[in-house]
Amino acid sequence: MLVSTMKLCFLLLLLCALTNGSIPETVYKSYDRSREGSFECGYAHSSIMIEPSFKLATRLEVTMRENNAKIWVTSSSMIVDQLLLKEWVWPHSTRTFVVGPHEGFYIDLKESACTNETQAFYRFDRVSPANMICDPMLNMVGPRIKIVQYRKPINNDLNCPYMIRPRYENNTIYLSSSQEIQLITNGHIWHTPDTFHIMKNVTSAHFFMNYSFQFGLKKEKWMNEVIAVATDKSCSCGNENFIINATQAIRLKSPGYPDFLCPNSKCSTLISIGEQEELTESGNYTNRLMVSIVSHVHHGVTLSLKQDNFQKLRLDSTTYLNVSTSLLLPESDLTVSYETTAHLSTGLRGHYRMIVRRVLIDKNCDCATLTDNSFKTNFSMKVDIPSDCLMMSCFWRIGSELGSSGELTFGMENGDSHDTIHLWNKNSKQIYNANELKVAKKMVLEDEPSTTQLVFWRTKRGSNATISLSWKSKIVEKNLGGETSENTEQAKNSD
Repeated sequence: MLVSTMKLCFLLLLLCALTNGSIPETVYKSYDRSREGSFECGYAHSSIMIEPSFKLATRLEVTMRENNAKIWVTSSSMIVDQLLLKEWVWPHSTRTFVVGPHEGFYIDLKESACTNETQAFYRFDRVSPANMICDPMLNMVGPRIKIVQYRKPINNDLNCPYMIRPRYENNTIYLSSSQEIQLITNGHIWHTPDTFHIMKNVTSAHFFMNYSFQFGLKKEKWMNEVIAVATDKSCSCGNENFIINATQAIRLKSPGYPDFLCPNSKCSTLISIGEQEELTESGNYTNRLMVSIVSHVHHGVTLSLKQDNFQKLRLDSTTYLNVSTSLLLPESDLTVSYETTAHLSTGLRGHYRMIVRRVLIDKNCDCATLTDNSFKTNFSMKVDIPSDCLMMSCFWRIGSELGSSGELTFGMENGDSHDTIHLWNKNSKQIYNANELKVAKKMVLEDEPSTTQLVFWRTKRGSNATISLSWKSKIVEKNLGGETSENTEQAKNSD
């Protein structure tokens, strides 16, 4: 009891200082469940205080006619910077405000010269947080996704107010909703149909969500989810053009890496080949680009590599799960493209990092000389791995993004312990060593929009080895009776 009284005295003293000496005429205690009343007329200030409840939310409705009021959201904590979170000013209207447990209100009506026709009224009641439709208006937003409003069913018209503040200074606020909002930042009101907002250099943002329920047309309408996040991460794509030299490594990463997925990003980076005498094709050697990728899948995010003489490699939710591998590509200009949607996400999902280097390899160890590494129909091949190869990598793409169904078989004879095959598609990511590949692996691919990628790597000299790879495609046909039958094409040997 003594602690509660001390907290109340502290709140009153602080609010008195903040409101130029105004002391609330009425103080409602935490155990007051429901009250209503009016503000006194004829005073410079007329104010009330509603103490926080420790378990229940507080819903407040204030009706203004020819008056202006300021509302502070108070906290049961005695920490000053949590006490006065923000004042809310609005013109003549009726507004409803909701705060959660441990939060209350202080209302100060200024220049309250009024009559019975223009007198301001208020009403509040305590409600269980589980039974609230409008979620608490006050939200401190940090680097993790904050659900400002949960998705809930409604059966009447609602106007829900919210206020968000960045937890840390100099953060950018990102706000996302599937429904348009009325946004107020730094005192400016924005009437906009946009459902996604980016707010820089703001100390707080207010917004309203209007929900209309048309009786007789719909039994129920859902209140849509609203989420927000505040971050100091830059969403700039950075340098869009590089020239790669012999000893240089180009390092790329997604905007916001590694813990904030920047929404609506559209980055394109061109890596051009520089003139260097150290790397020139001569004798039995050839120049290649080695691209090392670590990428994490997320719906709607696309990472792609494109060269004029290399089929575009696209990494998205239809082609891979997660990828950590390296590729050897022809030495020519490389374009790296990266796109995201307006969806807010935190963590590693959707991010990538990449290193691009120029390397010199033996032509006898160059799988990149294969004229076609993408197979949509049946094939069977064997690839010899010479023992004197310091570096060798092969890349194959199996199936079609429009749909693939069949059986993939691959194995390795006489491989070394450091030889590996990386495999990935939308459902799986595997790395097999030479010992595991002594027995051929068989994988059945279902008919779905996905491709399967395989990458072989040898990084030091070893034994003479052989990779066997085959793909048997299944074609689904419909007969006259509407029944389906499967025909498997005979494999075409191309070794």
